[in-house]
Amino acid sequence: MTNKKLFTIFIFILLLQSVWFYYLISNISKVEVVQKQETVVLSQTDFLKNYLKEIQNTVLSVTDLNTSKQGSGIVLTSDGLILTLASNVPKNDDFDFKFLNKSKVYEIKKRDLNKDLALVQIGEVGLTPCVFSVDSEVYLGEEVYILGVDKESSYVFGEGYIKTIKEDIAKTNILGDDVLNGAPVYNNKGEVLGISKVNNNLVEIILINNIKDFINL
Repeated sequence: MTNKKLFTIFIFILLLQSVWFYYLISNISKVEVVQKQETVVLSQTDFLKNYLKEIQNTVLSVTDLNTSKQGSGIVLTSDGLILTLASNVPKNDDFDFKFLNKSKVYEIKKRDLNKDLALVQIGEVGLTPCVFSVDSEVYLGEEVYILGVDKESSYVFGEGYIKTIKEDIAKTNILGDDVLNGAPVYNNKGEVLGISKVNNNLVEIILINNIKDFINL
């Protein structure tokens, strides 16, 4: 075999090796990128670990003593101002507001039947207020979390996605019962997006734009 042929074969082998090496490097980079993207996804476990202990002391139970209907509420201020649904506290009924398994004296400060919101003052100070989301915008498919508490002080947790948005109401795919009426709904930062209203066993969110005008805080 002539020197020219040997040189040509050698060059060809070098080219093949270069192409194969480039292919390996390209695919390794792709794998690394996918792995980095997966690590930033916040799972339900992450939410529970990062925020649950912090937010569970901002939620309380509401029980209508006339009908035994249960609901939830959320702490707005450290001096005991509470937000719940107006339908949780109808006029002329008596209620049990239970915070950390202890019943509290209360005063209904304001109701708005159209928005289905009520402000209640309970006899407790030094509370941890909820944190509302600074960004009031929500989007389709956004993952949301909900935390209510029943009259036995057992917490009820739910997780799901926003299915539709209409004005100041967002509908989710979270199944719920009366305990979740008035419960806070959170984004993946542990911030409150609104409070829950259960309609046909599905959680709807009264968004904070509708709430802030009512509470005037």
